[in-house]
Amino acid sequence: MTSMQHKFGALDLIRAGLQDLDRARTLFDELHNDGIDDDRMRLLLATLEKACDPDIALSNLVDIIKVMQSQGKDFTNIIADENSFVRLITVLGVSDEMGKLMRFRPELVEAAANDACESHLYNHEQRRAHVLKSVGADPNDHTMPTASLPLAEAATALRKTYRKQLAAIMAQDATANDPIEIQPRISTDFAFMTGMMPASIGTSIPAALALSRNLRKSSLS
Repeated sequence: MTSMQHKFGALDLIRAGLQDLDRARTLFDELHNDGIDDDRMRLLLATLEKACDPDIALSNLVDIIKVMQSQGKDFTNIIADENSFVRLITVLGVSDEMGKLMRFRPELVEAAANDACESHLYNHEQRRAHVLKSVGADPNDHTMPTASLPLAEAATALRKTYRKQLAAIMAQDATANDPIEIQPRISTDFAFMTGMMPASIGTSIPAALALSRNLRKSSLS
């Protein structure tokens, strides 16, 4: 098969906003060798044009695919449609840190690309319930919800749920047709998740409190 190096010229790569052209050619060749077809390659190049940092997005994508393949996972099956692919690339161009996390946490790749549970559309109460359920706490308990999972398992579940919702919110923000119009909702979602406003007492903070109650309960028994 013809190497993508011969299909994308220097002007194509420059137009996509890529700075390190030699590395970009190498990475495109690696993607081609890893089974990414020509249609996906062209979509990738077009998406990189709109990415905040095309070089970071491309580099992280290659690393994610290689890790998935080493684990016996098929990237093209996980990211099956064009919209999912575009969402993922866009998020990778926004945050190098999230891209690095995704290398070893495939659930974050799926959350950014697909968000199957549509967590980016959650209202405050739905987001609170989702996080509490992740640690085995009753979301209908509005007084003192307590985690039922063992401490280590609950802490891991809380981090995992938090990161997945964060990835989904980032994708919604980065791919919005009108960033200004969506900004109030995105800002509210981030505030709910990170504890930057009083209403956030109903999201991630209750889950952390539920963990501490479970720990205290265990120590007293």
